[in-house]
Formats: sequence, C-alpha cells, structure tokens
Amino acid sequence: MPGEENVFAYGTLMLPEIMRALLGRVPQGEAVQLTGYARHPILGEPYPGVIAAQDSVVYGILWRDIAATEIALLDAWEGPYYERRRIVVQPRSSASGPAIEAFAWVVPDERAAVLGEGEWAETDFRERLAGEWVESCAMFARARRG
Repeated sequence: MPGEENVFAYGTLMLPEIMRALLGRVPQGEAVQLTGYARHPILGEPYPGVIAAQDSVVYGILWRDIAATEIALLDAWEGPYYERRRIVVQPRSSASGPAIEAFAWVVPDERAAVLGEGEWAETDFRERLAGEWVESCAMFARARRG
C-alpha cells in the first residue's frame, strides 16, 4: 500500500505490547540485524540509542507496513536524542539474505555524548519497566489522536 514503510526497532519498540499501545495494533514483525551500528543506553534513561560503529551489529525487529500517520506518531514519541534515518537491515535467519530498507531512529554522531558505555539492559527493561511504558505509550497515543 502506498505510504507504508518498514521500521527497525532495537529498544523499547521491539516489544509488541508497546507497539500495540502506540499504534493500536501489532504490525507484522521479523527478527533482523543492522550492521555498522552499536546499541548503548542513553545516559539517565531506561532506553537505548544506536550510533554508527564499524564492525558492530544490532539485533532487533523489523515492523512492516507502518503507515505515514503511524511514522509521524513514532517521530513524536522518539524525542530529542534521535533523528530518523533510512537504513538497511538483513534477516537474522540469513545474514546474507536480501537487504531490506527501513526507518530507524538513531543517535547522530554530534549527539554521541548522550550515550553510555556498554550494552542496553533489555532484559532489565522488560522485567522492571515494560508495564509502566505500555501505560505511558497508551496515554501518549490517546493524547495525540485527540
């Protein structure tokens, strides 16, 4: 359908319940990888950012068929640390598989200082904060829709 895009999620948006809270649905998803980027925690925040980094790989979810209005909602949700870029991912089932274009919200090089060291604690987020985030996402989406 015209105007629909793919979105690469590598942090909180990987959780189907968060996508449902924001978009009102869970899009079709598939496990993919993004080569040439690294994922780190954002300082003082419970979510990560990705930044260009040679010889690194970020694993995440490719959400398919995201409408332009949904992209706009995700732009508003993502906040000040990121910029939306068109990137290329590959299926995790076959790293040499076909390249798939998608949007991703990445930390530009000039904002690298917002990133902490090490890898984002995905399991910790899922166990401790996901429920709160689902509620926050649902309230945000309701407010945006009016």
